[in-house]
Amino acid sequence: AVAIGRAPTDTQRRRMAEALFARMELESDRDLLTGGMLALAKLGLEPARCRELYVGRLRHGVQEVRETAALAHGILGDWNGKETLLALARDDEHGRALFGGQEVDLRTRTFAVYGLALLAPHAPQPALQQELVETLLELLRSDDSAARDLRVAVLVSLGGMPVPEPSGPLTALEDFLRAGDDADIVLAHAPGAIADLAQGLPAIDPRRAEIVELFAEVLGDGERSSLERQSAVLALGRLARAGAPDSERIFELLDERQRKGVGPQEKHFTAISMAYLGAEDPDMAGPCIKWLLDRMHKGGTQFRPWAALGLGVLGFHRAEGDHGGMPLVVGMQVLEAFEEEKQPDARGAYAVA
Repeated sequence: AVAIGRAPTDTQRRRMAEALFARMELESDRDLLTGGMLALAKLGLEPARCRELYVGRLRHGVQEVRETAALAHGILGDWNGKETLLALARDDEHGRALFGGQEVDLRTRTFAVYGLALLAPHAPQPALQQELVETLLELLRSDDSAARDLRVAVLVSLGGMPVPEPSGPLTALEDFLRAGDDADIVLAHAPGAIADLAQGLPAIDPRRAEIVELFAEVLGDGERSSLERQSAVLALGRLARAGAPDSERIFELLDERQRKGVGPQEKHFTAISMAYLGAEDPDMAGPCIKWLLDRMHKGGTQFRPWAALGLGVLGFHRAEGDHGGMPLVVGMQVLEAFEEEKQPDARGAYAVA
């Protein structure tokens, strides 16, 4: 038995792994199969044996089992699983052979992409991480499936994996967003991925200002969908960096969208984005706190709870970072707003903040 609250010892972990391997050999229940594969991946023991187990489940008749087998390769973190994931994601000859000689279904390809993103931090050298990035970009360019899942997975993955040289991928994603030639749900994932990639740029890099203006273009284009616009609003705050010269421009754009945004959600998201800005750039913390407090007290009825949530997000990130917490008076004003509010939904927002 493992004592509650204590990490298992190496001996206990090995015993757990052996028990799981034995169970996986005979198991047919899909929930136990998927749970067992993920548990083995998290334990990280005997990676070659794990990969053999996962490959064997790629031909399983249940979709959930197949896609979990692909994802587990990434969670395992064994770089030797890279070629399997690449083959599945590309649906190439090797991938189809692993899949029993048939076309790799889209969901398994999608989970293979997520697996590659999880595997990327375990690459033995940065150049190999960059190769994975280029592979994902090629998938983004070449995939034309109606289901869109694969392209969304690529964008999410690019924003969450290490990218040693972000300049080229940034250009590719900026062009992709600017062209606007995909489904709304796919394009809506591009601003966040761009903002995440831009974190790899120096604070004074002029490309950061170019990205801010790209998002401004999206927000100023009446033909853009609500999903794209909402995503661009959130991404503006995520671009923020200490010492970056574009912080004031981001502040101006968010203030404008709160007043002139198309639809309530676009306006509401400015509160969260303003929180990101104030948390990441210490020089903007004061103006952002004041902006959020003013709107919590004097904003529209629907926006006030969002302003309070923004204060909570800002305070959380400042406490987690190196910038200190929030002034005590802010918490006192949020508590006062909570006590005065009568609507249950709004009270919930104040309570969370």
